[in-house]
Amino acid sequence: MKLFVVENGVQAIEKVKNLEEQGISKNSIFLFAQDEDRSKHLTENTNTSKMNTLDKGLFNTMANAFRSRTEELTSKMAALGVSQNEAIKFEEELANGRIVILAKEKD
Repeated sequence: MKLFVVENGVQAIEKVKNLEEQGISKNSIFLFAQDEDRSKHLTENTNTSKMNTLDKGLFNTMANAFRSRTEELTSKMAALGVSQNEAIKFEEELANGRIVILAKEKD
């Protein structure tokens, strides 16, 4: 798994293209942003993966309805294999308006 922090959408698009050039499928790339609309917009514009119920787990999918956005993002990252400590570190980046990109490499 590779994790990156970028400042804006332009950098996110560039990073996604770079990851694709390295052979990582867009289906294995996830973008996280503190603002839910921004996150959705970036995911649509980069045609990267959306987390589905299988990725998040049914319990987490239901629990996210009652969590803050920060807790929801931490939960999603953890479901993809990010450690709790790493997820907490990235919370601050998200809170500062940055974008976190997670790329799952082939096993």
